[in-house]
Amino acid sequence: MSDRTPVTTFAEAKLVIEACFAAKMPVKLDGAPGCGKTSLPVLIAKETGRKYHELRPALHGPEDLKFPI
Repeated sequence: MSDRTPVTTFAEAKLVIEACFAAKMPVKLDGAPGCGKTSLPVLIAKETGRKYHELRPALHGPEDLKFPI
């Protein structure tokens, strides 16, 4: 069990993701289908002029990555 408190609102999630972007840290989002896992970081990247790279392990294999895992 994680000692981190789950982020539950859009505003809280946006603050956490923006902080991770600023620190050049990766972000892993987990949640039910349709809850905004993709929309939120895409929106933040557009607002801040940053690039967004999506990785879905079920759809990508190691040969699709351009950096070592």
